[in-house]
Amino acid sequence: MRGIAKAVLWAMVVAVAGGGGALARPCTEIDTDLERAINDRELDRLYVLFQEALDALSGCDADYLKSLRRDIANAFVAQTYDWADAGRNRIELIALLRRGYKFKGTWQLLSALAELQRQDGKHDEAALNAQVAINDYIDDEFVPSQNTEPSEEQRAALAHLVKLARETQALADSFAAPPGSKSGWGGLFHPEISKSFGFRAKPVPVEFVNGSVELSAKGLAALEMLYKYLSDVRPKGVRVQQYSGLPGGKDLNATLSGQRAIAVKTYLEGKGLLAADGSPIRIETNARGEKSPMQRVEPGTYSQKEIDQLNRRTVLLIEE
Repeated sequence: MRGIAKAVLWAMVVAVAGGGGALARPCTEIDTDLERAINDRELDRLYVLFQEALDALSGCDADYLKSLRRDIANAFVAQTYDWADAGRNRIELIALLRRGYKFKGTWQLLSALAELQRQDGKHDEAALNAQVAINDYIDDEFVPSQNTEPSEEQRAALAHLVKLARETQALADSFAAPPGSKSGWGGLFHPEISKSFGFRAKPVPVEFVNGSVELSAKGLAALEMLYKYLSDVRPKGVRVQQYSGLPGGKDLNATLSGQRAIAVKTYLEGKGLLAADGSPIRIETNARGEKSPMQRVEPGTYSQKEIDQLNRRTVLLIEE
């Protein structure tokens, strides 16, 4: 009865304010229909109901609308997984996710989109979406309680996102850092967790001519973008970790990775990079050779050329 009386009272207020025109429904009533539409995956109806909730006369506040955007976006994600199980093609799945993105780029939506883009070989788009997904995951799951220990489920979800971001970035044609994110992969909410997930470790798509330390055109372009990124971040120091592929032999790969790491260092030092305090950025190198081949999200989905590129990656560790 109390809820009904409140709804009637709200309708009377709207009638007076609107001069007797069409009445806006109260937020509580719209919310009931929205919850039903989300559960039933009535995606087209969600557009109409959301517009109704946006009406200032509905009384839906900003926090409610923010949460609603996330819930609607994730309804599109759930429908996407249903479509995938039913055998719908990737073009249709991506189009559906993009519809949900109009409401909110949630980490669930962005990670699903990045995975589909990875399968299509669109590594630049996938890398950016995966990195933004990490940022949203941290904001959604851990803010404002930034010092709380994550659960095992949260650890698993975050580990998958980080692996997806690192993998696609290593295969991308460009160095991607999402806007508004100083570190590139979100704020750090717990020192030990940030260390274990390697938030400071960013693959850079630096490409060398096969078997040499000469940078390819793609490699030079990647280093130029890296220079611009470091000019903006202005960290105290960075470490260039260079890995190699498996062909060639252990000793040769160790030597080659060391020389390539020095080539990256030389390029960056030549740019005169400065830390936030005005001092030169400290640049260290670490030759990893053929140690630690990249553990892939789905090992069977890559060509041998892509696997070799993942293994001979350049990784930048950033000290802010």
